[in-house]
Amino acid sequence: GGGGGGDGGAYELLLVSRQSKKQKEDSRKKKEAAMMDVDDRYTIPAGKFEADKDTSCEDCAEREAMEEAGVECRLVHDLGWHSHKSKIDQPIHTRYFLGACVRLLESWQEDGSRERLWCCPEDALRHVAYRGDLSDVVRQAADALRRLGGDRSWQDPG
Repeated sequence: GGGGGGDGGAYELLLVSRQSKKQKEDSRKKKEAAMMDVDDRYTIPAGKFEADKDTSCEDCAEREAMEEAGVECRLVHDLGWHSHKSKIDQPIHTRYFLGACVRLLESWQEDGSRERLWCCPEDALRHVAYRGDLSDVVRQAADALRRLGGDRSWQDPG
């Protein structure tokens, strides 16, 4: 997802806190992460295609941004397919999109278990450095924002 900054050239990317099976991560895991100086609290909104709700990957991306972050967005660029391994070493393939924020909701489906974090691409890279595929997505989003920056028509919903 992407939000627009007020100075014309500054853009922010949206990250969301990672959801745990438990409401709060256990303190042991937090201590281990702190000792390794790894920030793995944030991720990029993404999810599984649901055939009963989604007719396309684009529908899925828009739905997940709404469910996970309370952001209504308009997709402006396809960032392609990215792969990583699950905790049990199974391949996972996810298609990401860059979206322009149309509206932020005060409350949303997962607001009790997730928080939004808007940040510049450099900070977003630091937050997702624990996973190479997410770092690649952030780099591609930043490149797309630079390319799209000269053409502001993508910012106007009409």
